[in-house]
Amino acid sequence: MGNGDFDRALTFVLKHEGGLVDDKDDTGGLTNLGISIRAHPELSREEIKTLTPQKAGAIYRKSYWSPISGDNLPWPLCLAVFDTAVNMGVSRALSFLSGTGLGLDPKQRAQIVVNQRRAKYDDLIRQRPVMKKYRKGWMTRLADLEKLISAS
Repeated sequence: MGNGDFDRALTFVLKHEGGLVDDKDDTGGLTNLGISIRAHPELSREEIKTLTPQKAGAIYRKSYWSPISGDNLPWPLCLAVFDTAVNMGVSRALSFLSGTGLGLDPKQRAQIVVNQRRAKYDDLIRQRPVMKKYRKGWMTRLADLEKLISAS
């Protein structure tokens, strides 16, 4: 546990978050490297547009990794919870974590987070059918996450 885990988790997140987008169907609004204007109103549109991976990493550590106590979670559970916090919000990620059961090993708990996330995506699509266009990307991300979990 610790700094190395954050760096590995950040590498995974940045691989899946991509670059600058401003999709009208995405509730986050203008987003770069996964950092959205909605989640980070303290940043200007220009700051979002010119975000570097290093600056994004500092934001991820402060706004997502620290609130989930990532340094206190074992790998790969910290990865699953962190990636969920980035993609679905810290409160939802912590809610998913609380539903994992303390008697299980970190891989089992991480898989439960992934399963909860998959169910939530399906629920989101049922509530807002326009979200279906994101399903393939979400499922690819979860499949990659599951590969890392099982390889750990």
